[in-house]
Amino acid sequence: MAKSLDQLQKELGVASEKARKAYDILNGTGGRGGLERNYQLAVKNKDKEALATLKPLYEKTLAEYKTAQEAKNAANLALKKAKVEDTKAKETAAKSKSAQSVYDKAIQGLKDAELKFAGYKGQEGYIAAYQKAQAAYDNAVALGVTPKTPLPAQKIEVPVIEQKGTTAATGAETPVEKSLTEVIDFLSTKGNESILKKVQTDLSKNFGYKGNTDGKWSVAFSKALSDAATTRASVPSTYRSTGILDFIAAPPIDVKGTSGTGTGTANVPPITDYPVVSSATDAQKLINDVFQSNLNRDATAAEVKLLYPLLKKAQLDNPTSYKETTLNGKKARVQYSGLDSAQWLLDQIKSNAALNLKSELDTAKTEAPDLAKRLSDKKIYDKMIADAGNDFTKIQAAKETTAYGRGLAELEATIQAKALESGASNDPAEITALAKSLYDKGINPNSSVGMSQIESALKYAADVTTGKFKGTAATTVADLQTTAAANGLDLQKNFGDKIAGWISAINSGEQVDNIKQQIRDVAKLGQPDSVKKLIDNGIDLSTIYSPYKNAMASTLQINPQTIGMDDPTLRSAITPTGEMNLYDYSKMLRKDTRWQYTQQANGEVADATKKILQDFGFMG
Repeated sequence: MAKSLDQLQKELGVASEKARKAYDILNGTGGRGGLERNYQLAVKNKDKEALATLKPLYEKTLAEYKTAQEAKNAANLALKKAKVEDTKAKETAAKSKSAQSVYDKAIQGLKDAELKFAGYKGQEGYIAAYQKAQAAYDNAVALGVTPKTPLPAQKIEVPVIEQKGTTAATGAETPVEKSLTEVIDFLSTKGNESILKKVQTDLSKNFGYKGNTDGKWSVAFSKALSDAATTRASVPSTYRSTGILDFIAAPPIDVKGTSGTGTGTANVPPITDYPVVSSATDAQKLINDVFQSNLNRDATAAEVKLLYPLLKKAQLDNPTSYKETTLNGKKARVQYSGLDSAQWLLDQIKSNAALNLKSELDTAKTEAPDLAKRLSDKKIYDKMIADAGNDFTKIQAAKETTAYGRGLAELEATIQAKALESGASNDPAEITALAKSLYDKGINPNSSVGMSQIESALKYAADVTTGKFKGTAATTVADLQTTAAANGLDLQKNFGDKIAGWISAINSGEQVDNIKQQIRDVAKLGQPDSVKKLIDNGIDLSTIYSPYKNAMASTLQINPQTIGMDDPTLRSAITPTGEMNLYDYSKMLRKDTRWQYTQQANGEVADATKKILQDFGFMG
């Protein structure tokens, strides 16, 4: 049983969600390094312990992603196909409904004609109504509709009118390139009597019709109309005008002698064959036109060299046939049949094994025109590179003279500039590979997809010589180091394996404050709940410890700038059980060995000594 659009839409949603989850695990979200980055880092560092854990998980997740992506593509294809089929079904239903409606009206018209039928009286009206009903019935059957009301038996013999189409007339405008049935339906519609009268006059003038020209339907007129349509169908398409009524009004060839009885024939001259062979220049233009239309590129010199002699032979074997006639008072030749060179060339593209273009043709049909052209340009570029071997001059020429080479070089320069600006550490080969991947897929580096893929591919690491980052990465690292220090942490020691991922995430749009909060989350471990709440609100430990730092600097008479967040005396002010009040903290500081060397300590010792001397009477 076929699945509904809703079912297919849900399946696509499920597959998309699975693919997204697997992708997030592989690439990471929210600035966190993904599984693929961590796995590649372990490979690069030859970390066997990490590889033992990461490799099976990475391979499993990658397989899940590929499976989900394939399911997503299949579901998307099925959904598109179902939508097309649904649209076709709706169109067919609409046509069927219209055909049924036209038939119902024709039956009603036939019933009205039957009421006026008596002996010879009303015969013409009945015949016209029956022919109209017959045409509507045939049209409905052709569309797969079984009319609700069967076509009644004929009361008198009704002439059969051959149909050249099955589409029911849908409006009151003059039919253009319509079937005879539709023309009859149009002319017999109420309100079109003046057009019917003109057609009768045209038949009389151009086709020898002898019947009435009063705008009323008759058997003779019906027969003459049918004969004129048959004449039109028997001549080459060049002579047929826009539609049947145009052909009757102004036939482009001599049709005198065709009568209302159908005994005459059109005066069509005999056929003459003239072999027409394209010149080398014309053939190359024609070949390039066909290649551009179907492959979005010109043919190569080798392809033209292969096709031209084959085309020449095909044109000689299938000479073009012409009709000689008189048009507008002048003798002329009009093509009647012959080799369709463009179609012949397309057939060669599809099937000629020597060309080997079927795969490219299939790609051109499914890919966007600009991307299909790029893939065609790539073939030219790749061949030039292959032919160049190790010749640097020829390799450079391929890069500078081909559309693909120039486009690739431009994209590579854009990515290289981005890497230098951001301080990425990718080597030139990696930049080239990234540019080639994006260019082959037609991804704009300035689009959201392009920027995302570039950022995910860029690597960040400190220089092996200086130990420092470069570009905007250096500014980012300095900013994060400040936050780490403000919370008693060392960025390199505590977060060395996350720095590169953080830089990439920030360059991809992640808010730097979100990264800083991750640093603070580490700093709040072991802190009392009151301090954790402050940290959750974005307050650094340095701010929370500021009153204790000031008390420590004042009591021990030291420069507050020399007191780091890792100072054990400072950190003793707050423990997992809570914070000390400043009075108790100041008392505790007096037990520090540094306090005895302060002026306050010396003053207190002097005062105590003086009091003792006074108590013993040695001082007044």
